[in-house]
Amino acid sequence: MEIKIIVKYKNDQLKKVRKEKDLSQREVAKAAGVSLSAYQSYEQGKRDFNGARLDVILRTCLALECKMEDVLTDPEMLKLLKQYQAMADNME
Repeated sequence: MEIKIIVKYKNDQLKKVRKEKDLSQREVAKAAGVSLSAYQSYEQGKRDFNGARLDVILRTCLALECKMEDVLTDPEMLKLLKQYQAMADNME
């Protein structure tokens, strides 16, 4: 019997940005207000960061000093974010 493990939500971008900022997972987790294990789950793909609560995504981006599009990977989410930003720009 063969067992395959598929990591559906792996977020290499999240890890890449964190390493570029020279931050530990613990530091980002603390600043984002999530447990270390929750943050690790986002990086490892056990939990979908694209589906995280908006406040968690925003606090994580603030901790990493990055834009949401730098760490979100879902094409539909990125499309919606782009549409939202264009609408917000038109409102100014």
